[in-house]
Amino acid sequence: MQLQIQPMPKSGPPIPDPAIAAFAGYLIHDSLTKPRNLLLRINSALGQAGIRKISKRSERTATEILYFLFQCHVMGKSASVSDVYLSTGLARGTAIRCIANLKTLGVIETVPDGRDKRRSLIHLTRPYERIMVDFAEGYFARLRELLALARIAEPPPPGG
Repeated sequence: MQLQIQPMPKSGPPIPDPAIAAFAGYLIHDSLTKPRNLLLRINSALGQAGIRKISKRSERTATEILYFLFQCHVMGKSASVSDVYLSTGLARGTAIRCIANLKTLGVIETVPDGRDKRRSLIHLTRPYERIMVDFAEGYFARLRELLALARIAEPPPPGG
């Protein structure tokens, strides 16, 4: 069987409404910058507290772990140590070392899972949980603002 490639119509792709395009652009940009922004906020708080910051060497791994915890927070879920490395694609040993480092810095704590004693759940400690909540509130406020703009730009429904 041979793959048939259809030529692009001469009219080109449809041009989205500017508000929808802005919203889509924000989400794309956001998915690239939000994890780094969260790490910067936490590192800043560590510095202000006089605690050593997350090392440059482990920044990428810490960013992945912290952003995964942010996603869990937003969805109202708990995360286990194994959830971290299975969901992020990080190597098991790398994830466990970084979790231990974040625990030493006081950013996260691990507690035994009440339902499965073999598992440990990861939680942000209070000061960093507050950073996460502020981060989420700012994120959702911006999404609400963009959605409102997109709704204003929507044409009225037919017959309405």
